[in-house]
Amino acid sequence: MNKYTQAIKKELSQLTKFEDIECIKRRPLNATVLAHLEMSGDLVTDIRNAWMGNQVFDITGANNSIEHHTCYDNYVRDVIIRYCQNRAELKKELHIVDRMIDEV
Repeated sequence: MNKYTQAIKKELSQLTKFEDIECIKRRPLNATVLAHLEMSGDLVTDIRNAWMGNQVFDITGANNSIEHHTCYDNYVRDVIIRYCQNRAELKKELHIVDRMIDEV
């Protein structure tokens, strides 16, 4: 993975709330070209595993029981694209630490 893609992986792995991921998912697609992003199966799997490890998709159901939900590859890909297209704005809004600094 290139430095930009590594930074995106580290940034999205910081998310611990389903509401934050849905905030990204609801962003409209725009015409921003994502030339630096290397969308790979490994990237999608790593981000999905981070979210599952953070129990982002564990939702409290009826009677306070925890319901475990699965996060699918297409969902993760869509979130990655929308995050990258709105990265500067979303980092501020969701208090995501910029990981490009780590990759320089």
